Amino acid sequence: MVRNNIVESIAGYFKSDQWHRFMHMLTQTDDPMYHMHIYVENSIHPESLSKLFTKYHELKGVVLDRGIKFSGLPGVGMFINVQPVDSKTHRFLANYELFWFYNPDVLIAPAEVRPDADLNKTPLYKDVQEDNVWGWSKKFMDEYYKQFDFKCVGPHEEAEIRAYFKSDHFKKWLRLIEESPADHVHCNVEINFDPGILKMYAVAALEEVGLKIDWVIPNVFRVPSGYRGKLIFLCAHPEWQHDIAWDYNPDVVIRPATKSFVGQRMPADGDITFDFNLHSDFEASLAEGEHVKLTDEEINEILAKV
Repeated sequence: MVRNNIVESIAGYFKSDQWHRFMHMLTQTDDPMYHMHIYVENSIHPESLSKLFTKYHELKGVVLDRGIKFSGLPGVGMFINVQPVDSKTHRFLANYELFWFYNPDVLIAPAEVRPDADLNKTPLYKDVQEDNVWGWSKKFMDEYYKQFDFKCVGPHEEAEIRAYFKSDHFKKWLRLIEESPADHVHCNVEINFDPGILKMYAVAALEEVGLKIDWVIPNVFRVPSGYRGKLIFLCAHPEWQHDIAWDYNPDVVIRPATKSFVGQRMPADGDITFDFNLHSDFEASLAEGEHVKLTDEEINEILAKV
């Protein structure tokens, strides 16, 4: 039996200003987006939400090239590994992450920070206070890179870069991807050369150990002092999403970071050169209260209205 009130409420979200703005940013071609964040309040069960979003993207001709995965940060659940592609042109669209704050009083709605919110619950409230849709485009990244005096890479620098990708630090990142409790791992480094060069050497090193990389996305992320650069690696076999995060240091070619980047979730040994998204944070979000599961019929009814 279809619960019409649930169908109408969720269909209404896909007609909201937030969602229309998100879809416009995702699909416009004037300044292609590289990565996006969208923040919502939610009480739909993640499995149902994943199925709904996957079918929505199919309906709108921006199919997901990869399977949605679940993860979390303190105080939030999230989708990672979401990669839409234009069905007609096969053009890359922004890799994005959906963050949700559990709210039993709504099914799904744009996130907002209310006056009585506990701002210490999650650092993401700072983002939502500014906006609940974020996007980083090609123009943004071009401008971001202009502030750095990237150095030329010659034979000596090339040797240092090659050595890094055979180092214990790089191998530890691979082990953490495979064996740690994290869904998503940042490998933190300092560099003085263009991140495009970092991308080429990293892809070669990953493929040398048998991994196939589909996409590498230049982007930034927020830390207490501002932005850090990063490269988002989307691996095809096996399918995962992990990052190399970088800080510019004009005095070194490449080395592990010497200061914390995020510092909230790290390996058990306290190594500040890695940051985690933990599956346990997703599980904690799921445990906050009851979540509504949707039937296939209800999902189809929702999509028929959008």
